Amino acid sequence: MFTGIVGIVGKLTQSHAHTGGRELQFAAAPSFFADSRQGESIAVNGVCLTVSARETEYFSAFASNETLRATNLGGLKPNATVHLERALALSDRLNGHFVTGHVDGTARVLRIQKNSDTLCITLRLPRAFLPLVAVKGSLAVDGVSLTVQGLESDLASFVIIPESVQRTTLGEWRAGREVNIELDVLARYAARWLEAHPPGDLVMEQYAGIRKED
Repeated sequence: MFTGIVGIVGKLTQSHAHTGGRELQFAAAPSFFADSRQGESIAVNGVCLTVSARETEYFSAFASNETLRATNLGGLKPNATVHLERALALSDRLNGHFVTGHVDGTARVLRIQKNSDTLCITLRLPRAFLPLVAVKGSLAVDGVSLTVQGLESDLASFVIIPESVQRTTLGEWRAGREVNIELDVLARYAARWLEAHPPGDLVMEQYAGIRKED
């Protein structure tokens, strides 16, 4: 589990083909890896990967062909910068929102506007995502917890504050960039509940009755 608050910007240093996927190596400042160990989870551009090897300034992780297909990790070139976040500890503050690291798919950056110290980024989302996106709701975009400021048709816009620009790669993005999207897990479960129990369903009626008794 993660929160979408980027810990550090790292760099892809190696990518080797293996049966069923690729072994990826990422480098970052040694302080980021303090007390980390093999087998723990690290989010790379919002994708939860398991550490298979660790040294002072880098770690390796395996990405399956499905992960490479469904995310932008498959298109990374050597020296590409990535967002890194270590898994949430129970004692941590929840500064972003609940992020699982299970990316739903990708979107494209349509445009970027600079307004003084802030950025306005507009994405074109897959239409299948739209029922689970709401204004003032949260999305994890390349692993960054962002609040949806505007939603029109399949276009979602976000205002990026200076602190986020400094701590991430968002200031380097250009139109056409492919970014990973993880939908809000709470919206996903709410949609699944409504799919399984549409209005008028007996379970929904019983639940409503229980709530009234409370």
